[in-house]
Amino acid sequence: MSYVDADAIYALLPAFVRQKDQTQGGGVLRALVGVIAEQAQVVDAALDQQYDDQFIETCQLWLAPYLGALIGFTPLQPLGPGQPAATRSEVADTIGYRRRKGTLAMLEQLSYDVTGWLGIAVEYFSRISTTQYVRNHVRLDNAIMDVHSPMTAVDIGTAFDLAPRTVDVRRIDTGRGRYNVPNIGIFVWRLQYYSVTNHPACAVGTNEYTFDPFGGDIPLVNPPAETPGEFDLLDRPNLPFFLQYYPMYSGVQDYSSPAPAGVSVNGEAYAPAAIGWCNLSNWTPPTTPGIAVAVDPVLGRLVFATPPADGDAVTVSFTYAFSGDYGGGAYPYPVSAADQAAAAGLTTTYVDAFATGGGQLAAASDEVVEILDSGILDGDLALTPAGNLLVVTAADQQRPVLTGSLSITAVAGAQVTLRGLGIGGSITVTGTGPLTLQLEHCTVRGGVDWSDTAVTGALSLDHTLCGPVQANSAVDVNIGGSAVDAGSDSAAAVSGGAGTAAGSITITSSTVLGTVSARTIPLLSDSIVTGPVVSIEQQAGCLRYSFVPLTGSQTPRRFRCQPDLEISTEVAAALAVNPALTAVQQELIQTSVQTWLAPVFTSRTPGAPAYLQLADATPDQILSGAEEGDEMGVFYGLFSGRRASNLSYRVNEYLRIGLQAGIIHAS
Repeated sequence: MSYVDADAIYALLPAFVRQKDQTQGGGVLRALVGVIAEQAQVVDAALDQQYDDQFIETCQLWLAPYLGALIGFTPLQPLGPGQPAATRSEVADTIGYRRRKGTLAMLEQLSYDVTGWLGIAVEYFSRISTTQYVRNHVRLDNAIMDVHSPMTAVDIGTAFDLAPRTVDVRRIDTGRGRYNVPNIGIFVWRLQYYSVTNHPACAVGTNEYTFDPFGGDIPLVNPPAETPGEFDLLDRPNLPFFLQYYPMYSGVQDYSSPAPAGVSVNGEAYAPAAIGWCNLSNWTPPTTPGIAVAVDPVLGRLVFATPPADGDAVTVSFTYAFSGDYGGGAYPYPVSAADQAAAAGLTTTYVDAFATGGGQLAAASDEVVEILDSGILDGDLALTPAGNLLVVTAADQQRPVLTGSLSITAVAGAQVTLRGLGIGGSITVTGTGPLTLQLEHCTVRGGVDWSDTAVTGALSLDHTLCGPVQANSAVDVNIGGSAVDAGSDSAAAVSGGAGTAAGSITITSSTVLGTVSARTIPLLSDSIVTGPVVSIEQQAGCLRYSFVPLTGSQTPRRFRCQPDLEISTEVAAALAVNPALTAVQQELIQTSVQTWLAPVFTSRTPGAPAYLQLADATPDQILSGAEEGDEMGVFYGLFSGRRASNLSYRVNEYLRIGLQAGIIHAS
């Protein structure tokens, strides 16, 4: 009991005073003591908090920057709205960082603490070829290249490249030079890794399976082993790198985690010694004695020496990579407070992966259908919602996939939310409206066909990877933090279908590969559209902080968009030098800018680990052209630019005098 408790204070009064209060005063004094105790408890709690606020481990979070200022800590850019400028751990670790200033283990820990990216620090002076006295202390690794092992070629250009080089005098912080005495290279793995266990393999032919549930080719990733202590260096098994043929085939020691992938049939797992690693471009079954299943680590394929019988369940455990939590996958699916409130009180039905029978999902209104495990359902599926809310969601860490198409037959007032689902075909909407359709953390390879003019309503895409969207003019489309891929820059990505314009289109923090045609565009912000954008109502709406081609586009007013912002900048600079600049010369400047100022993607193949990731060759006007200096496009919310600049700033703070560091993207 606290000493400021009302009963404790009241008990301190003389007994005759308490007796008189109870017999004659009606407990008025006791009530007064209660009021005093309440205020005393407030003061007591404030005193306790003031004591706690003196220590970084217990202080209020808003005080962390102020405690940091006492030791010269400089806050970094917050990673998104509502995020702190200085975290408790950053301030707490500052003294430890300074004590280990310049050591490789400290720089590697700093990389993860600041960005969340695993990283390897490399001292390039140790990899420079040196002239040696051959009669004493010969160091072959600093003079010649080992050509006996294929690992030499495998590691070229990576953090593990040990081949000696001559001196490169270019600066490493510009991204051009590496091999110089003062240079420190920090390789960071930006792609996030996701580990799945006992997920169904996708059968694409007789005795032909893929790790990708959509039946595509995906590279396998090493599942990082537990990181060593803070004074130890990271090694290969601790990193999420893409597995390669030779080291897996040869069983190179300390190359990867002990079990980078597993294969089971009917729940019986194959021993690692029974798995052969090889190139399965031609789907050739293994013939080596003792090898029961062949696995291709680069293409993500597997073939059995003895094909499984019909009906056998082939499951795989592996790790894949992607930029973030988009499109459904092995991660927990966030549910907004509004969605939680809307689903509160609804009946929840739990089912195994697409255990629907006959391809029909018999779901009523006011119901939440939660799919408890991953599964692959071949064929098409029909959804027949009633007139209220229906939620079909995958459980956390699960990604059920429908290889065919999903048809939704709507009725007036229906609300459908799909979360965490993979659909290899398309979503087709028919029936009557209005309908509200929300796609959250879904992958829809075939796109959405809502061209049926009988169905009005609203379509929302959130953290969804989708094919082309066709929505009739009575449908309001909201695309946020998503990707819409028409397959080419000239194909229709968002339209009304059959060459018509869609209705109202709002696009924020998204990447659209193809053209956009709409009646009105209220907002297009922090996004990339690779094809022309045409809005019929150009007097309303706004484009801001986005890349939209000038040629062929007819848009509302544009604010700090590319390439027009860069064109204006270069024309203004040219006019300052030559006020007599002609219209033809200005047009040449415009043509030149449009030639080089365009997004460059690491991959445009759906399902690839670096799908729609902006490559290093992308101009800075796009890499940092969104609001507050972030990157444009679907991965705007990852704030990768801030992470990189924060790391660069913090690394320079902890380098030894005379050294310089460069951030190198390993993925």
